[in-house]
Amino acid sequence: MRPVLRERGQIFVLFAVFLTVLLVLAGSAYDYGSITVDDAQLQNAVDAAVLAGANSLGRNAALPAGSPLAIAQATTTAFLGLNGVATQTPGTTITLAFPTSTPAQRRRRLWKTCRSQ
Repeated sequence: MRPVLRERGQIFVLFAVFLTVLLVLAGSAYDYGSITVDDAQLQNAVDAAVLAGANSLGRNAALPAGSPLAIAQATTTAFLGLNGVATQTPGTTITLAFPTSTPAQRRRRLWKTCRSQ
C-alpha cells in the first residue's frame, strides 16, 4: 500500500486566508483607536470653549441685556476654532444654550421686574 501524498500548496491558501483576517482586524483596531483619539480631542476642545464662554459670560454680566450672551457665544466659537474644530464648514451646526441660572439671565429678569413696577 502506498502512502497518500498530501497535495502541495495548501499552506499557502491557509496563510492567505489568515493573513487577510489578520489585516482586517488590525485595520479595525487602528480605526477604533483613531476614532477614540478624535473623540477625546473634540471633547477637550468643547470643554475648553465652554469654560471660556462661561468665564466671558460672568465677566460681562454687567453689560446691557443681550451683550453678555453675544460675547459669550463669540468667545465660545473662537475657542472652538482655536482648538481645531471646524466652525465654518458647511453642514456643521454649533448650538449654544445657556441655562436660566446664568448671571446675564438673572440680571435680565431682575431688570424686567424692576421696569414693570
